[in-house]
Amino acid sequence: MNVASNSSLCPKGVWMTEDDAMEHFSIKEALMKFWRRQACPANITAVYGGKVHAPMPYNKFHFVFIAPEGKSASLYPITLRDWTRMCEYFSNTVNTVIPTDDQVDKSFRVLFERYTNGEEATPANIAKAFEEGVMKHSSKLQFVPKPRGRPPNPTTTTTNNDNNKKSAENQKQNKTREETVDDLLPSEERLTNVVVNRFKQLEEKDVARDKELSKIGALMKIAEIDCLKFKITRSRKSAAK
Repeated sequence: MNVASNSSLCPKGVWMTEDDAMEHFSIKEALMKFWRRQACPANITAVYGGKVHAPMPYNKFHFVFIAPEGKSASLYPITLRDWTRMCEYFSNTVNTVIPTDDQVDKSFRVLFERYTNGEEATPANIAKAFEEGVMKHSSKLQFVPKPRGRPPNPTTTTTNNDNNKKSAENQKQNKTREETVDDLLPSEERLTNVVVNRFKQLEEKDVARDKELSKIGALMKIAEIDCLKFKITRSRKSAAK
């Protein structure tokens, strides 16, 4: 594959994002990754923006410098850091009137002339550089983090969803079962009456033989005495009135 710069505005070569290079030169992503990790052709070099401390948002992207055929990419006219700083500056000031004695503005105009074929950094030439893709406007860079790791297995996801659904159904059934049992169980008062009536049906000799039954009998007698005391007390108070 013959990938070479042929820009009339930048005859020494151009900087561009990897995505722009793949689109412009019809380069496959696998080949671009190979160049980045292994070795590029002599006229191409790959650099990560974060490695050279490029300004935001350029520091999140990978870039390539593509020189003309037969030329070495190591002879780029300006570094990636200078190129990104220049792009950021002109992205914000291309339509702004800057004083002629502004030193910062002068330094970026010098970079522009060095990057191009001595072209003056006029608004028209700067706009042309953005238009032809030899400069990248900061507003055109939208960083989307790529997900790491393997994508979820559709079968596993479906199984997990089915298990969650079954678990929710089981919890609902258990709750309904608990509510039904509560409805069927007798109240505490009713249960107490059943125990008392059954106890009264037992013979005294059976009660005497069982310690636990004897305790219940004693408690019942105490309760009866307390109840009787309460009735007597209430009757006396009523008589006193």
